[in-house]
Amino acid sequence: SKPAISEAAIGQLMDMGFSLNGCKRALTAVGGNDIESAMTWIFEHSTDPDFNDPLPEGDDAPAAAAGGSSESDDAVVMSLVESLGCFTIDQVRAALKQTN
Repeated sequence: SKPAISEAAIGQLMDMGFSLNGCKRALTAVGGNDIESAMTWIFEHSTDPDFNDPLPEGDDAPAAAAGGSSESDDAVVMSLVESLGCFTIDQVRAALKQTN
């Protein structure tokens, strides 16, 4: 169900200084090969906490069914901590990665 990502488009975006994972996320979001739309998406989402994270492999549903809910738990924890105003979402994500 994911669009095929154009290797040429990834290369062009990376030549502009964007990360590989950010380029893949952007191109996936805009259909796979529209560089202009991908650049717009990057500018709108470059501060997302998962912007530079690798894309999940395969379909998301089997991973959630087989592996439990740690990712959704992390999202809830990050949302709660950020809403308290003490930490940024990036600080919470870094702490969660450090503590597994």
